[in-house]
Amino acid sequence: MPFDRTANLNTRVVLLGLAAIVVIMSALLLRVVQTRSQGLDYAAQKYTELARTLEAGVSATLQSAELVADFAVLAAIESAKSGRSPEEAYREFIALAQRWPFIQSVGFIDAAGRISTSVGRDVDGNLVPGPSAVDLTKRDTFTSHRDATAATDALFLSEVREGYNTGTPILIMSKGIWSADGRFLGIAAVGIRHDAITDVFNAIAPAADSSVTLVRADGVLLAGLPAARVRLGDPYPNAYLFREALKASAEGAYDGPGIEDGLSRRVVYRAAPRYPVVVVIATSLNEILAEWRLSAIASSIVGVLSSIAIAGLTWSLVQRIRAGQRSQDALRESEGRLRDMLECSSDYMWETDANEQVIAFAGAATELYPPMIGRWGGDFAASTSEPNDLPQLIECVKARKPYRNLVIPALGRAGELRWARTSANPKFDHNGVYAGYRGVGSDITEVRKQQQLIEAQRKTEALGRLASGLAHEINNLLQPILIYSTSGAMAHDQRSDPRPFFGKISRAAEQASSIVRNVLTFTRRGMPKREPVWLAGAVREIVDLLSVRVPSGVRVTIDGAALDRMVHVDRTGLGQAVGNLLTNGVESIAGAKPGVGEVVVSAQDVSIGEAETSAINLRPGLYCRLTVTDNGPGIPRERLGNVFDPFFTTKPQSQGTGLGLSVVEGLVKTWGGAVTVASEPGRRTEFAIYLPQVEQQQVNAAQ
Repeated sequence: MPFDRTANLNTRVVLLGLAAIVVIMSALLLRVVQTRSQGLDYAAQKYTELARTLEAGVSATLQSAELVADFAVLAAIESAKSGRSPEEAYREFIALAQRWPFIQSVGFIDAAGRISTSVGRDVDGNLVPGPSAVDLTKRDTFTSHRDATAATDALFLSEVREGYNTGTPILIMSKGIWSADGRFLGIAAVGIRHDAITDVFNAIAPAADSSVTLVRADGVLLAGLPAARVRLGDPYPNAYLFREALKASAEGAYDGPGIEDGLSRRVVYRAAPRYPVVVVIATSLNEILAEWRLSAIASSIVGVLSSIAIAGLTWSLVQRIRAGQRSQDALRESEGRLRDMLECSSDYMWETDANEQVIAFAGAATELYPPMIGRWGGDFAASTSEPNDLPQLIECVKARKPYRNLVIPALGRAGELRWARTSANPKFDHNGVYAGYRGVGSDITEVRKQQQLIEAQRKTEALGRLASGLAHEINNLLQPILIYSTSGAMAHDQRSDPRPFFGKISRAAEQASSIVRNVLTFTRRGMPKREPVWLAGAVREIVDLLSVRVPSGVRVTIDGAALDRMVHVDRTGLGQAVGNLLTNGVESIAGAKPGVGEVVVSAQDVSIGEAETSAINLRPGLYCRLTVTDNGPGIPRERLGNVFDPFFTTKPQSQGTGLGLSVVEGLVKTWGGAVTVASEPGRRTEFAIYLPQVEQQQVNAAQ
């Protein structure tokens, strides 16, 4: 038992000037002895529990085998009484033996030591008649019962041997058969598959870092883990020691020589209460006491150093006081550091009680807000039409859930609108009762203003790029209009036909008009128009309108079943978006050589969770993923990131405006969806539009 620290300290102080060295060395020696004893006791306890577990598993297997043996004994006795042949007798218990696959064989051995009847499993696992008339008079399976009496006879387990039919290693359990008048009739022998025992061993192998064996009560080895490195059937090296120990107890532990290497070991054993087997776990004392030896070496070093300094104990006490003082200084420094950081940053800490009243509110940022101590936490929030996470925060508080980085509007000290980012965890007492929230926050009002300013600048730059691109495109179309109008006028003066020039002017004007329409669509503002639309009908209508412009070598395929769903979109805008994607796919194939391919339109349901929202930029919910896939030449990887930019196109200058995909992206975003692109250069291109699905109640109403 360890020394009481206070008493031990007082004793060492009193005896410091008289016997400091003796006291210190005695204490260290006692600690070393105690540590060694604790290590051995812990190992004994650990492996005793393993031995009990293993013994229980082995006993369960042997109990099933004994039940079959009991039925076999009864069948033999009844056979002797009725005069029936053994062949008829074994049919009554064969069904029972068939229930346990690990029962490999069952046999009767008569009083003369010969097998009279036996059954064994074949390669298919069925019990079939086995060999008979085999002489077993010299085998211990028989001799263990021959010299016994009905009162002294007991179960016997033979060593592991090879069974007939399948050649599977078996362990034979035998039980004597005696008549009512005490006459020896023979034995019933049940063959147990040896791997049924080893399976129990392997089940605990991860927990056993030692030699684990199953030993017959007379010391013969019956099973073991591969690490045991023992030969089955050999006598256990420490058989005499544990036989002596078994006389007093069914389990225990002792130290003895090693099994194969001669090293000292801690041996734990557990005898089965019913069966003549003992589980033995042997662990090297070197492994158990490795940590103790390190402790002993360290203690010896400390003892030597302590013996040099008579005042070692006083020095130790001084060091303890200094260490405590340093800990207190470090704690005060840490508290001061945290306080300074809070005062110098825009962060604050807060805490509420179970009634959502603020009980703590600290940090430099608290100067920006009105006093909150003692007030309800809801007084902290402000009302605004700008998007924020206040509803999500309220739901988390109702559900007593933690929340992270929620942006909420807050009232400033002067009543102005401020913005805060906050995170918190709920508190619970030792009984699990809700006790409020504890969290941190940051004032992000100025950061938000800067972000809005940057966003405004970005929009201005984007508008400039759009205006510049539009001016460039319109200017390119004005050139042929001016040239062809002049040529038309000259043709009229020369009395030639000016109509070809007017046709070219008309086509250039139509293209300019198309550019203007696309720009208006791309830049339109206001609330988006949304209505429930059946996707299948809308897509088929678009394909029918475009079919007259599809070259003969290109095929457009629709997966009708996959499109049978309703989405929340603008029907006209959907036609424009899907039409642009189909046109791009058809023109991509037609522009390639030989210009033969297929454009496939399909759809599938997609459920977007919290984890996918950042990757696709969508709110969580149910969407229809509409895909337009073509097997054209694809898009180079270095250009994939620019396909949705205004006026970006891979076509020649006279064949495209570069606004089609920008229009698609703008339309889809107004519906609360998203659009993505994936391409394998030389093989395929796939555009995917995520469209919000209509709830089932609205679908039923529409039907």
